[in-house]
Amino acid sequence: MLNLLAIPFLLPLILPSALAVDCECYRTSTGHYFTNYEFYDFRKQSGPLPPVPELPDSLPRSPRPTAEDYSSNPKIGAYQDGYIRSDEFTSSWSIQDWGKEPTSEFPIRMQNSRSNVYFVSADSSNSSSKMVVRTHRFDTFQSSAEIESAVQNVLYASIRVRARVYGAAGAVAGFFTYFNGQNETDIEVLTRDDPTEIRYSNQPVTDDRGNEIRGSSTKVNMTSQDRTDGTEAEKLKKRATPTTLIRYDDWHTHRVDWVDGKSSWFVDGEHLLDKKYGVPIVPSYFIMNLWSDGGVWSGNMTKGQSAYMEIEFVEMAFNTTGGDRSSSNRNVKGASAAKCDSICVIDGVAVTGTPEGAQSGAFKSAVNPWSLGVAILMIAVVLCVRMHIADSGGSGKMSLGKQPKLGPEAIGKRQENDVAGGVDRRVANEGI
Repeated sequence: MLNLLAIPFLLPLILPSALAVDCECYRTSTGHYFTNYEFYDFRKQSGPLPPVPELPDSLPRSPRPTAEDYSSNPKIGAYQDGYIRSDEFTSSWSIQDWGKEPTSEFPIRMQNSRSNVYFVSADSSNSSSKMVVRTHRFDTFQSSAEIESAVQNVLYASIRVRARVYGAAGAVAGFFTYFNGQNETDIEVLTRDDPTEIRYSNQPVTDDRGNEIRGSSTKVNMTSQDRTDGTEAEKLKKRATPTTLIRYDDWHTHRVDWVDGKSSWFVDGEHLLDKKYGVPIVPSYFIMNLWSDGGVWSGNMTKGQSAYMEIEFVEMAFNTTGGDRSSSNRNVKGASAAKCDSICVIDGVAVTGTPEGAQSGAFKSAVNPWSLGVAILMIAVVLCVRMHIADSGGSGKMSLGKQPKLGPEAIGKRQENDVAGGVDRRVANEGI
């Protein structure tokens, strides 16, 4: 039996769904708008996870292994069982297995391996997880790792990665957008650097003669806030010292914003640096990697040692070119408030990875008309039934045994919350 007097108190549970925001655009803390949003939470796997793959201690016959190489020599690497083999992961990320031969400048052969990307439990309770990226130095080669986004036509983005990097000197950890050597925006950690130093750059950083280009790269000391141009030991403008110590071997959220004419970098929401040199102008994709080739830039890792990059989540707000997110056939410089009926914010939200409706939007920006209509209809029905009971001297209660169907549930058009394989992925595709 349902007490009708209690029904009005259920309305607060109905109305939020009816008033749910249908996000068409996503606004960042810097006021830039994007039409796509993805959040990959790598912390959400629970329970005992599959074993960590063995280190791939053999090389394929050539830097680009074939199916025959894998069948004849399993020691060149294999995917971890479980989530990494799932459609959910492979539809979003691609683990690379290409390599490159040594040269006089880069004396150690580098070979990416499937085995160097895997998931482990984040604590002894097996209640959460993290993704690990690994590189290891063998006697004759460096086993490395690279992950590429399936979306290959990103044109402007705000990308955040919560990660930490640690291990032996001689490795480079990178988070970057990439099309070619002239269209690339980087966040890089060199494990030979002091743990308080992170490097930011737009490519190319060298000219045709091999000389470094002034202003193309900057090393930031997170403790002193000293900035050193990559071309020389020149101290750049000094900012106020942060209130907390930032080290790349601790967990921090690293962010790069790529917009028309400017690249910007942040750590834990604090703006660090802008560059107008070398800003990419063509559709690109996102890469995370950890590698070494024995060269001057990476350093030469000691044999038998390893370095690691651990990742908790990747958050991306971005624009694309064309309707197919893996191709490029149309130039889109970006969204704007004028083009969006509903705007969501992604910074300063209650839960990271859950965009919220912008408070300043018009009424239509916050209300789904269909859902609101259903909610109003339900309110009207409740009031009519209560009036009927009052007129007939009823008890205020009614049986739920046989009731007419009132209509669709009051549900708003909402973001997908697709939890598959224990990993939370929220995707909102093409907007404008």
